Amino acid sequence: MSTPDITALDNALLTSLRCLDDRTLKSSELTLDWWSGQPWHIIGDASVVYQLSTRKKSYAVKCFTREDHDRIEHYKQLARYFYARTSDLFVEWEFLPRGIEIGKRRYPVLKMPWVPGKTLRAYVADNILRSNILLDLAEQLVRASSQLQDLGFVHRSVHPDNIIVTNHGLKLVDLDHSLAPGVMVPIEAPLAGIFEYPYLKIGSGRAPSDNFAFQLLHTTLISLAFQPELLQSNEALLFSEKDFEDTAASQVFQLLLNHPHSRVRESCRCLEAALCLPPDQIPSLLPENAEQASPPASLPQWLKDELAGRLAHSVPAPAAGRPGLPALGELPAKNASAFDYRSTLGEQLPSLPALLQAERVKTRWLTPGVAKISILASVVLMACSLICPVLRDHVSLCILFDLALVLANFGLWNRLYVNDPEQTILRSHQDLIERRLQSLRAIEAHLKETVAQLQVDNRALESQ
Repeated sequence: MSTPDITALDNALLTSLRCLDDRTLKSSELTLDWWSGQPWHIIGDASVVYQLSTRKKSYAVKCFTREDHDRIEHYKQLARYFYARTSDLFVEWEFLPRGIEIGKRRYPVLKMPWVPGKTLRAYVADNILRSNILLDLAEQLVRASSQLQDLGFVHRSVHPDNIIVTNHGLKLVDLDHSLAPGVMVPIEAPLAGIFEYPYLKIGSGRAPSDNFAFQLLHTTLISLAFQPELLQSNEALLFSEKDFEDTAASQVFQLLLNHPHSRVRESCRCLEAALCLPPDQIPSLLPENAEQASPPASLPQWLKDELAGRLAHSVPAPAAGRPGLPALGELPAKNASAFDYRSTLGEQLPSLPALLQAERVKTRWLTPGVAKISILASVVLMACSLICPVLRDHVSLCILFDLALVLANFGLWNRLYVNDPEQTILRSHQDLIERRLQSLRAIEAHLKETVAQLQVDNRALESQ
């Protein structure tokens, strides 16, 4: 069965909502674009979404623009799958096999409550200077990935436009290509770009796993939280396929792999490792405190290799007949977690130029000229209220209005010359730097103690 195009759908909905096979939708009101007068809609890869509203509730109606003979059976099986399971990751939906009539033919639609929120792409762009919000989003992605693993559900189209950020958490939309136990595999569609790069590289169909997509989004959010100027307008917000083809030649990868903050480096290493693994062996996201909950028996292999290379250049080879340093895996772990560097050092300092620019944007209208004009207006109004006979009859109103202007002038003057916002930011940033220096001194003292202890242990080993 062929599917209608967007123009046919627009005309049918504009003519009458009685073309819809749902009592609630028939009595609702179609949201129109205020500029063109045409139905307001969101165009997706193989569908278009309209908004219809009643007095109590708004609905999203998803109409399909790509033919798929198995779509009806796919959504029937999904409905049975979710009937016995609940998850706050998904929006409630109802599949209407004969949802809309166009040209005496019926086509399926999906009816959902309208979710107030923004796509992940728009939300990140609006909060790019708020690192705490981006880091919280990264944690929410970890929880979402874990919930999908527990459900045995594979979305297969995870990208910033299919994730809605709401006041109640993340919502995943577009289940056209999803997989679940007992749910038939839908007809294969084109790959979802960079978020399925490992499968695109080997030329297979859509991903049977969301692990790479979640890892890519997680690394992107962690990186942008500490380096907001890296935000791009491309599909993945930060990375491109060219970065994945050769990570050694990628400026983005090299910048993040050598970033001063450990969270950025570690997340980027995980993404680089995922690119080197076969698609079916890419691991799922783990919470950042997973290692703290169950400490590993030894150091990670990449850390062992890095430290071994440094020791090889800095420690002389042992003399004949004298034992050398123990292997990294044999080092005593009694003081491994005795000092919490992250909590002592704290998070990365906020970007001072970014903070100042954000404050200038918020107060760009607040200039000495505005204050002078406001003062002049209050003086003129006071003089007019005493001279002009018309205003003299309403002198009480003039006095009240003039008093309001005086208070406003006082507030402007105080903001401009007493509590200058930029000076306040500079003072707070200076306090942060002083606290950071104190933390660095504490870490330096601890490292000196550690080096002294290692020297004592080394001398003890040499004497054996």
